[in-house]
Amino acid sequence: FRAEAEATARLTHPAIVHIHQVGQWQSPAGGPPIPFLTLEYVEGQSLARRLAAGPGVTVRQAADLVRKLARGVH
Repeated sequence: FRAEAEATARLTHPAIVHIHQVGQWQSPAGGPPIPFLTLEYVEGQSLARRLAAGPGVTVRQAADLVRKLARGVH
């Protein structure tokens, strides 16, 4: 988890949310440490919410979204 998060934190691209911090939180009550990420805040709706809305976008808008996602994954 930590190695992948730190590697991702070094990436810079407009389609990738920046990771500010990678760490572990230790509960005062004990138990195993819990890994966490602190991410950049991105305003707007999530991809899941946009897709759940159903066919409310034009073909051009859908193609533009796929283009942006593909560039980020690339």
